[in-house]
Amino acid sequence: MSKCPEEAEAYAKRLGNILEGSWSNTTSIQPVDIPTILLGFKPRSFKLSEIATEYVGVKSIDPRPPRIALQSFISLAGDRDVGEYMREDAKLFLRHLEMSGNITATRYWLTHPELTPLSKPKLFQREQSVGHAVLPTVNR
Repeated sequence: MSKCPEEAEAYAKRLGNILEGSWSNTTSIQPVDIPTILLGFKPRSFKLSEIATEYVGVKSIDPRPPRIALQSFISLAGDRDVGEYMREDAKLFLRHLEMSGNITATRYWLTHPELTPLSKPKLFQREQSVGHAVLPTVNR
């Protein structure tokens, strides 16, 4: 059932309870389908595409941007159980984006420190100092 001792113990206990319940019924004989019962013990795995579809539905967002990114990622790393992805898969995807001319927002701000999210030239004209904090003033 499992190579993990704790998991095997949990399976054995659960299966034992089911069998005991079946055997204790003295009025009728109930067949026990052990393979089906064992399949019900294992947690269901979800592919990345399934999770992404559910996420887009729950969030009620435009599905195109996530779908485009997901298709690109799946073409590189495959559509697998979400627990199977490794850090290397994410690094491969980032490398692919860089080679395609795309960069992540984090890398953009790291490579353009003069353009912090709060000091884009078109949005802010001057800064006012208040104590130690610098507050940007918005152009209107």
